[in-house]
Amino acid sequence: MQIQLGRKEREKQAHREEILRAAEKIFAEKGFFKATMEDVAAASEFSVGSLYKFFEGKESLYEAVIQWRISTLGARISDEIAAAGGPKQAVHRYIQVWCAICTEYPDFVRMYTQQRMNDRFIKSELWCKVVGPEHSRVMRQLVDEFQKGIKQGLFRSDIYPHDMAVALDGLCDAFLYDWLGEDKRYELSARADTISRLFFAGIVVK
Repeated sequence: MQIQLGRKEREKQAHREEILRAAEKIFAEKGFFKATMEDVAAASEFSVGSLYKFFEGKESLYEAVIQWRISTLGARISDEIAAAGGPKQAVHRYIQVWCAICTEYPDFVRMYTQQRMNDRFIKSELWCKVVGPEHSRVMRQLVDEFQKGIKQGLFRSDIYPHDMAVALDGLCDAFLYDWLGEDKRYELSARADTISRLFFAGIVVK
C-alpha cells in the first residue's frame, strides 16, 4: 500500500529533488572536485544553509545524485530487457534504452562518467553500495539472455555468455565516450542500430 505524504513532506521532497537536479548539472559542468556547495546553492536558488539541512556536505550530495538516478534508470533498463520477446530482441532493447537514457540525462551521464572507472577500480563505497550492485544485476540479465540465445542456436557457442555481456558493455561505453567527446554533436539514439549491427556481427550464428 502506497503511503500518502503530508503537504510538508511533499514540499520537502520537492525541494530535495530541486537541489539534486541543480547539483547534477553543476557536477557535470565542473566535476566533483571543482564544484562547491555555493555553486549548487546558486543554481538551485536555495541558501547554502538550506542545502546542509538535506545533505551533510558535497560528498553526501554527490552520492545522493548518483543513487537517485541509478535506482530509477537501472530499473528502466531491467524492465526493457525483461519485456523483450527473445534474446536478440532483449539485447537490441538494451542498446536502445541505454542510448535513450544517455540522450535524456546527459548531465548525469557526463557527471558520473568522469569518475566511474576510478570508483570501480578502487572499490569505493559508492561503487560497492550503489552502482556496482545495479550494474551487476543488469549484466546478469544480459548473461541470461545470451545463455538463452546460445541454447536456441541464435548466438555462437564458442563465446562465453559473460564475455558477450562484457563486450556489449564496452561497445556501448565506447560510443558514449565518443559522443561526450564530440560534445553531443550527433544523436546517440541514432547510433543504436549501428551498435546492434556491430555487436551482432560478432556473436550471431551465420
